[in-house]
Amino acid sequence: MSRTDRLRHMDERRLSWQPVPRCTRCGRILATVSAGPADAACERCLTVKGDLTPDTPAMVTAAFQAAVAKSEDLVAQVREAPSIWDARLGDGQIATHVVSSSARGQRSWSVLRITPSFGADVEVFALADSAIAQAVRVVLAGVSTSVRVSDVRTGRTLVVDAS
Repeated sequence: MSRTDRLRHMDERRLSWQPVPRCTRCGRILATVSAGPADAACERCLTVKGDLTPDTPAMVTAAFQAAVAKSEDLVAQVREAPSIWDARLGDGQIATHVVSSSARGQRSWSVLRITPSFGADVEVFALADSAIAQAVRVVLAGVSTSVRVSDVRTGRTLVVDAS
């Protein structure tokens, strides 16, 4: 295949790609795809505006315990929610466990940190469910074999591993 043919083929593939959904306020990429309004906002903008309150430490702890108790169900739940990463998700299972470390302290709107993430060393969240789902996506996509979801207020960390 000549270089011209390869470039033409790449351009044809690009035209078939769906646009990446972005927050209309700050331009952040929205990982989950919704059929809602075109002016969707990210967790950060909703939290700063006051429309969304971050999960409390008790809610995060409950979400972490539920993730550990039903780790096999997490994969099915993540696959049910449409995401921009669906094409990259491979088949596989995950294992989860909770560890404790020192608390970093809340410095901004975010209360949860994911390391690593898609294209970033750290991604921040206000809601435990979306943070855990993104961690599962990172592992299933093969970006990393282990992802840590940390509550910056308590130091409690959910570790999601490929199994």
